[in-house]
Parts: sequence; C-alpha cells; structure tokens
Amino acid sequence: MAKLIHHKRKSSLLNKVPLPCITGYYNINVTGGCAFGCIYCYAQGYSSNPKNGTVIFYENAHEKLKTELQRKREKPRIVYFSPSFEPFAPFAPALEELYKIIDLLIRLNFRTFHGHSPR
Repeated sequence: MAKLIHHKRKSSLLNKVPLPCITGYYNINVTGGCAFGCIYCYAQGYSSNPKNGTVIFYENAHEKLKTELQRKREKPRIVYFSPSFEPFAPFAPALEELYKIIDLLIRLNFRTFHGHSPR
C-alpha cells in the first residue's frame, strides 16, 4: 500500500534542468518517489527515491515556488514537471498542492510540460 510522508522542502523547488535537450528550462518536483512502482519507470533508480510505494510530499511547495519566482530577476521561459516524480500521485494533499502550483504558473503566463519536451 502506498504511503505519503509530509515534508518541508528546504532546498530550491525550481531548478535548472541539466539535460542538453532542454537547456535553459527549469524543473519542479512536487513530490519525491512514486506510489505506483511501475517496473519500467527509471525514477526508481534515483538514490532519493524512498521506494516501496512511499511518496515524500513537499507540503510547502506552492509557497516556496512563489517566493523563488519573486526573487528571480529573469523568469524561466518554461517550467518542466520532472518525470522523476509522479505528479498525479493518488494523495489528495499532493494533488491539491500540484493544482495550486499549476494555477500559479498559468496565471504568471508560464508554459509547462511533463515528460517529453514541447516542440
């Protein structure tokens, strides 16, 4: 059974993507780990993955993102929801936080995507 662990994120929520195919984009991880544990998912290989269907939920993600965006001189062009986390985990608090983040990004006119880069 999947388990949700509430956690306050201390490090930056908005990070530059280190992949050459999406240079200049920023990514966001609203959670860590995955509740589903699909056998084909490479995210299970990350050392930060808590394993066994456990999901770390960054309950301060929305507020942290607002603060980080206010401090940035140059706003990111595109925000990428990293595929190293499952954005639609089956936990109401995580989904509510994700929806608040998406709403904030839409209101601020950001383009967003999850998975493959936009064309």
